Amino acid sequence: MNIFQNIKDAFFQVTFFIMFIFCIYSVINIFSYYDPINSCYIRVEGDVVSGNRKTVYDAIKLIKKEDKKTYKVLCQNVERISENECSTAHGEFTEDDKIAWEQDGCYVRGSKVILIKPEKIDSESIIRKRVETIKKYALYSEKFWKEN
Repeated sequence: MNIFQNIKDAFFQVTFFIMFIFCIYSVINIFSYYDPINSCYIRVEGDVVSGNRKTVYDAIKLIKKEDKKTYKVLCQNVERISENECSTAHGEFTEDDKIAWEQDGCYVRGSKVILIKPEKIDSESIIRKRVETIKKYALYSEKFWKEN
């Protein structure tokens, strides 16, 4: 009878541990994108009033699914994606940066931060647009860090 009690206790401990890890993982993913298998952690800051954080998560997941190489670049060179309007306070922009800035977002040179224009709408076209924006600025970040 003692062996059954030991098995029951071990089962309870393992179950509790798994639930604890799941809770921690869930809390981390409320404010961040976390992929432990690929060592990818990106803080995602949504604009509560005019943004949609879910479309940022969906875009990152789509990049992972469709473009493994760029996903790796993203994970290595971006620490934060923020739904926020770009402004000159985030660094000096070249003319090319200003064009991109006016359209969809910007990469904050010298950091690992991407700012993207807030979009409240949750649609496939918005997610696709965010995929292209995030990929473009992840490559800018990679280029900056390789050169410096």
